Amino acid sequence: MVSLTRVIAGPTATKFLAALGADVLRIDPPALPELLGRHLDTDAGVRCVSWDLADSARAGDLADALDAADVLLTGYRPGSLTDLGLDAASIRDRFPHLVHVELSAWEPSGTRGGQRGFDSIVQAATGIAHHYGARDEHGRWRPGALPVQALDHTAGYGMAAAACALLATGTAGHARVSLERTARALLDARTLRAAQDAHLSPATLTAPTDHGMLEYVPSPVRVDGARPPAEAPRCEHDGVRGPAAPARTA
Repeated sequence: MVSLTRVIAGPTATKFLAALGADVLRIDPPALPELLGRHLDTDAGVRCVSWDLADSARAGDLADALDAADVLLTGYRPGSLTDLGLDAASIRDRFPHLVHVELSAWEPSGTRGGQRGFDSIVQAATGIAHHYGARDEHGRWRPGALPVQALDHTAGYGMAAAACALLATGTAGHARVSLERTARALLDARTLRAAQDAHLSPATLTAPTDHGMLEYVPSPVRVDGARPPAEAPRCEHDGVRGPAAPARTA
């Protein structure tokens, strides 16, 4: 599996699929290193490389990787990968055997289709921030938000589910996931609002890393009756991925 995804949503998908046994190769542009704490959390069990895909040699390496892969996950703004020949139509033509799952912030057919976006912005635009807003101690209304970048995590599991569903058919295919559609699905579900003072304390595990002890939430599934073990990311570059951050994620 090849992943051209960043930050939280796409890496949540690859972390989950790696826990299920997938061999995942994550490719990042050299100029956009991931934050260290986020890398340690979301790249568990993932092989990470830093390749400039505008370089013909690296583009060839990617083509070789895609020839050997079953799944490609992409998570960049619609149109941003076209010049690299990595838009959905080009992928379908060049690598017809692949299951391709695309992620974007916005629905491509909407008014914001080609724009950048991220979890908090989408929560505000879709009404989630209003739904969870409340008045502060001075009586001023403040917008709220779902905790722990919930749109990113939900969309990431949606990507993993879409990939698994397509793989189960035994044929190639294409699926698209967006934070905007995920937000609207959550709003349509009409889940009861939790109390304002509710505090969730999920069970966590710890694992040693080269950067200290990592506290993390284990995989939500069991394989052969056991939680998949936490594996450190496998980096095939200098290992520097942004400024150091506390190696604690929960």
